[in-house]
Amino acid sequence: YHPTENDANLATNNLSGLYTNTTAYTQETIWARLENTVTGCFNVVSFTIDVFDTPIVNPIPDQLICDDDNDGFWSFDFSTLNGTVLGSQLPTGFSITYHTSQADADANSNPIISPYTNQIAYENETIYARIENNLNTNCYETGSFIIDVFNSPTAAVTNFELCDNLNDGNDTNGIVTFDLSLKEAEIYGTQSATEFEIKFYYSQVAADAAIAGTEIIAPIQNSSNPQTIFARIENRGNTNCYETTSFDLIVNPLPVISPIVILTQCDDDADGFTPFNLTEANILISNNSTDEVFTYYLTQAEAYNGLTADQIPNFINYTNPTALNSSVYARVETVNGCYRTARIDLVVGATQIPIAFNLTYFVCDDKLVDNDNMNGIASFDFGDATAQIEAIFPVGQNLTITYYTNEADALAETNPILDISNHRNETSAFTQQIYVRVDNDN
Repeated sequence: YHPTENDANLATNNLSGLYTNTTAYTQETIWARLENTVTGCFNVVSFTIDVFDTPIVNPIPDQLICDDDNDGFWSFDFSTLNGTVLGSQLPTGFSITYHTSQADADANSNPIISPYTNQIAYENETIYARIENNLNTNCYETGSFIIDVFNSPTAAVTNFELCDNLNDGNDTNGIVTFDLSLKEAEIYGTQSATEFEIKFYYSQVAADAAIAGTEIIAPIQNSSNPQTIFARIENRGNTNCYETTSFDLIVNPLPVISPIVILTQCDDDADGFTPFNLTEANILISNNSTDEVFTYYLTQAEAYNGLTADQIPNFINYTNPTALNSSVYARVETVNGCYRTARIDLVVGATQIPIAFNLTYFVCDDKLVDNDNMNGIASFDFGDATAQIEAIFPVGQNLTITYYTNEADALAETNPILDISNHRNETSAFTQQIYVRVDNDN
């Protein structure tokens, strides 16, 4: 082998052993001499040698797509990956094709025509890229990457509202403990907890970046009222498929109430029982009663539970269950559902004197005071009347009984008879009516 035809004819400058071309990527002619070693007859022929670049497939990142309609299919335009495949190689010298199998990529057959839609929803497929030298298609390289389509989650949630409580020792400071996991079901909605994961953060930046260690993983106390919390729901298979939302932690105040109030009612038949309108206690319990909801129960436990089945139904016409003194319980709820309970003491004043009740006292006229036993005036002792009157009413009341010589004084509580053991009927000879007034001291 010789570098020139003349060298071949003269059998000079023989190229023996390994030969390196003298100019990169430029065609060179080599002359071969075939000689009969007996006769010396020879012939020369030429051939060319040329070196071509073997291209490189630069690493192609897997194409993990967040679906925009969650049908599991995506239209891929692989031509957008050509720049990645080429890297720093000149695009004019090479051709790039994509194939669904390694065999097709090696044979340069059945190239994918973009756009390409994945064949099976939510399952990864391997795509093979082939880059070849345009001047020598035998100079090529292949590489592969994965395509996969993932569902994209949606995030929506309402504010998290709780009532103030005593868990921190103060039920008026607007601070409570929130278990954020209780909002997960609302955020998931119909989305699968197997496919998606929810995390909570204190800031939008942390939620977007999913910064490890900044997640809220335990129940928290609010630091302000309200306080904004950020939620991120992401696809477990591809955490780049996510959405964020925010909601407020809100602590609603409990109603301000008087824990014990008294409703008093005058009895109408002296048995110690009488109807009460329990709603009359509302304004005694709360100064904001018109904006609150009141329900009534027989026990405090029932008031705490607030079950409809336990409510006193006839609360406008409710008869006390125990004579004279009974208690029921009111549950007071704000518009936000925050409640306290109050005890309503029902006190019955049984002071109605029956119409048929009457006492009559007789004495004989005498001369002891006025020296006249014919004028119809004498001294009366009706000190035992008080006990007889008290016996009309249920026991256990604080009653005050006073006596008067006319009804007007009895109604006005003026000029009472001071000594009922020695009363002289001086203003009404022979017969005098005494008026009795019974007051319940409560």
